[in-house]
Amino acid sequence: SSPKGFYVGEGEAIYVDTGSPIPDGADAVVPIEYTHRINNEVLVYRTVSVGENIAWPGSDVVKGEIIVLKGTRLSAYHIGVLANVGIRKVKVYVRPRVAIISTGDELVEPGEELSLGKVYDSNSFLLKALIERDGLVAYRLGIIGDNEKELEELVLKAVEEYDAVLISGGTSAGVGDIVYRVLGKVGEVIVHGLKLRPGKPTVIAIVKNKPVFGLPGNPGSARNVYEVLVKPYLLRLSGEEVREDIEYVEAELVLPVQGARGRRTYIPVILLHNNLKNIISAYPYWYESYMIKRIIDADGILVVGEDEYAPIQPGIVRKIILLRKPRKNTIVGEESILLENTASKEKLEMIVLPSTIALKAVERGDAVKGVISSLAIRELPQNIRILERTNRKITLLEVDSKNKVPKVAWYPPGYGIASIQHRVYEKISRKHVKVRVRGPLHAKLLLMERQVDYAILPEEYLTEKANIVEQLGEEELLLIKLWR
Repeated sequence: SSPKGFYVGEGEAIYVDTGSPIPDGADAVVPIEYTHRINNEVLVYRTVSVGENIAWPGSDVVKGEIIVLKGTRLSAYHIGVLANVGIRKVKVYVRPRVAIISTGDELVEPGEELSLGKVYDSNSFLLKALIERDGLVAYRLGIIGDNEKELEELVLKAVEEYDAVLISGGTSAGVGDIVYRVLGKVGEVIVHGLKLRPGKPTVIAIVKNKPVFGLPGNPGSARNVYEVLVKPYLLRLSGEEVREDIEYVEAELVLPVQGARGRRTYIPVILLHNNLKNIISAYPYWYESYMIKRIIDADGILVVGEDEYAPIQPGIVRKIILLRKPRKNTIVGEESILLENTASKEKLEMIVLPSTIALKAVERGDAVKGVISSLAIRELPQNIRILERTNRKITLLEVDSKNKVPKVAWYPPGYGIASIQHRVYEKISRKHVKVRVRGPLHAKLLLMERQVDYAILPEEYLTEKANIVEQLGEEELLLIKLWR
């Protein structure tokens, strides 16, 4: 309503504060910074239209309008709107309290000394962070060894105090996998095994009317099961209406890929923006369920259905779960000083890839530049230009070992060294165990830790902790770009 006793006629103006009622007769407001008062006259330096700078009743929220739907997580903006219309209290669900238990004699807390045969407990920290990310409350209850009685006691205590329980590790069917046996003893196991990769050895049980999830011990599997299965359940438990909030992007597959037969498979991919076609290209890469850093490196996840038996061929466009924006301005290629220096000098994002895949990325227009090995690529396409050449020596090294069958560092197909490794290792022993490596740095570390007996390394990755067996010649690295 208008301030009592005020009326603004034609050619008149009155001062009002922001948020004040508008007097009768007035139909627009001019910001004071566009005016100048001289005695009883006001000079106006800009025009305004009817209704300008006036908040009309109902223009934001009208009586009878739904402000927030049931099942919505209240954000700061929801709370602000509720307060704005005078609502001080609303009924809400209490956030579920989730307990996390890690199992395994091999586990130690991060920061403690890591002795032989031990691994750090990363899953409980990962799961706690994921739960808190989703707005819920998580508690780490510590590490339990492979002791059925201790686990039974802790589970029974946890279901009394918490709304849900997550147990990490011990979910397979081996002798040391005790989770499904304990849960079957204190409650009812309703699921043991999912058609999911990674994440097959998952257990779901009801103990004293509380849900207990047994997640695989491999971090990649635990993460996948949480995102696909546990998260939606916990959100529903908190009263939240679970909606499809996953962001997808369509991308063209560059390499063939195949899922696990009969299981829904989640495959990490690198996404590169193709400057020539203005499309997104997806590069699936090697990943195992025990890996977690490889998921951090991924830009997206390709989901292969459990009924997709045939390999998915290059050129097929698929929906990819988007983890972050596709990369632009990248340099790809073999792990080397040339790759690192070029990326640093030209401010390009560096991605280590085998030569054959790097060449494909440059030729397609997915990468700005590439570094490839002459050992892997014998002949270049006509549209590829060489910007720089550099040679590096290749050496076979060994460490003292008592292994009857030697272990050798085995490079994936497409690397320069991969083209000669079979011949080199055959000269040492016709029988050898292949330990897959991601590149020369990985091979060097395995050699230094005596996890392999032999490794072929470029000169910049040599180590004094190993003996030189043979100089294998030189490898020429080529810095390339697409010639248009």
